[in-house]
Amino acid sequence: MTGSLRAAATAPLLLLLLLAASACSSKQKPPPQPPPKHPDTVEAARQMAARFLDPKADHRALTLALRPRDEDYARVFVGAAAALAKKGYHKLWVVAARQPIRPRAHHTRVDLYKVKSDAIKAGDEKALAHFPAGYRRIAHHLKPGLSIYRFRFVASGKQASLAFDGLYNIDGRWVLMPQPWRALDPPRHRRRRSH
Repeated sequence: MTGSLRAAATAPLLLLLLLAASACSSKQKPPPQPPPKHPDTVEAARQMAARFLDPKADHRALTLALRPRDEDYARVFVGAAAALAKKGYHKLWVVAARQPIRPRAHHTRVDLYKVKSDAIKAGDEKALAHFPAGYRRIAHHLKPGLSIYRFRFVASGKQASLAFDGLYNIDGRWVLMPQPWRALDPPRHRRRRSH
């Protein structure tokens, strides 16, 4: 009887030792962390864009990291416009792989502007001052509540700048969908304008 009592008493002790060993081993190997999320702020967008100013940067990799995922278009555009944008931007990203965003040597800083999609829909001229006029044409295709950024590589003096619009933060990722009126209104479907 004493042998079975001793076995019964050691069983819980053995279980506790196994649990403790398991807890120790899980402390040694932390679970993999998700990639860092970038906040949807002007400063975070400026930091992302400033990485392009480094002449040693891998401009192709930086550019392609901004490519939208298929599901991102529906996060920015309403209804059928999402499918149109997906199709329209496909060609842009084929070209971007060969011709990435690359500021010139004389570009020394990044200017950054932000507008809310609701301000575009409302026709807020002050909010739209730093954005291309094409956004007014496609305002009805934008989802409400979006922050849209435009960044511009600037040189001192009167040298030309290089600008990109249509930067969005989707779930902590920076995504670039520039000049959306071109993707949503391809040339063959544009109405001819009388002069």
